[in-house]
Amino acid sequence: MILRGGSAVLFGVALAVLLGCGNSGSSGPSSPSGPSGPNVLAITIDPSSAAVCTFANEPCTHVTICQPGTSHCQTIADVLVDTGSSGLRIFASAVTITLPAIHLGECMYFGGATDWGRVHTVDVVLGGEPAVLVPIQVIGPTFAVQYTSAGQPASNICGVAVVDSSPVQAGFNGILGIGLFPFDGGVYYNCAALPCTAVAVSASQQVQNPVGLLPVDNNGVLVALPSVPTSGSPSLSGSLILGIGTASNNQPSGVTVLPTNSLGQIVTRFHPSSGVSTQNVGIFDSGSSAMFFSESSLSIPLCPSNSPNFPDLSFLYCPASPLHFSAVNTELSGSPSSLVSFQIADPRPLLQSGNAAISNMGGPTFSTGVFDWGLPFFFGRTVYVGLSGQTSVLGTGPFWAY
Repeated sequence: MILRGGSAVLFGVALAVLLGCGNSGSSGPSSPSGPSGPNVLAITIDPSSAAVCTFANEPCTHVTICQPGTSHCQTIADVLVDTGSSGLRIFASAVTITLPAIHLGECMYFGGATDWGRVHTVDVVLGGEPAVLVPIQVIGPTFAVQYTSAGQPASNICGVAVVDSSPVQAGFNGILGIGLFPFDGGVYYNCAALPCTAVAVSASQQVQNPVGLLPVDNNGVLVALPSVPTSGSPSLSGSLILGIGTASNNQPSGVTVLPTNSLGQIVTRFHPSSGVSTQNVGIFDSGSSAMFFSESSLSIPLCPSNSPNFPDLSFLYCPASPLHFSAVNTELSGSPSSLVSFQIADPRPLLQSGNAAISNMGGPTFSTGVFDWGLPFFFGRTVYVGLSGQTSVLGTGPFWAY
């Protein structure tokens, strides 16, 4: 997941303000009934019905957590579906059941913000699947924080400027990371005594992707979202389907499989309408609200930081007219390959008319040489996420397929 703090927060505020002005939004595709089964979780983008998942292009679902081995459970709404990370994270303020306390803390770094909080081992229920015992992060910015005599935090343990502080600020109650890897690779701390000290932990103690622990549907997931017109849509409904080729509703057909390297990367060769094509590291991230890429020869204007009725949107492109591009995704060896065509447009008119799903939104990449296929790529596709080390009818992960 790339953008969800900082500029993404302002983007969400802009959308919330505009929707509050009584705009009904553009006409869009009707919400499909979608597949059903115990391995299906509903995905929605619908600020009108969400409490905190109110940002544009923010796919959210529900997850249930329980005290281990008991029926004392709580269903958490407004949980961001994120193919760019691994593991479940829930804000402490959203948790109402008592969880076993341990002294392990974690900093998890994202492109737009950082999550700090205690690690708890809980039972997690995804859809109608059996409960699995898994370490999760309970996001709590005040966990194990030392204060000065003036009542101010003495230091930021994660060492970054932006730490998620609340569901309203972040735009979600939690993150369901269903990416390519079984473990999250965060930075862990022993907080039995203050100040917390960095500590190495075993894989079993790390925050883990709960999908990999399921008894059957454990080799990956499908993210299936309907198409969105270039005029946008005020809401959207789709499905997160657990497992690949393990049930009648997750059988792949006619897809291109792109194995990744050990970092989950492929090659994306970007072909601007003019100029020389460039080779980038490609990633697929449903937690990114837009497609993020850069090419110095394009000189696409950025949105102004002071547009009337908008906060700072200068992290997005605002071309004078829609721009059409293409890129080729390949395995690192160069084969197989897949051509993708896409459009980038000024998002302000679409936001002004109350759209929550926008298919042609883009911005400059967060890191040179990286092409981030954010949520607009997922519209109108079924994207397969092959979990590392697990085997399916599409091969052994890690891989992407669509």
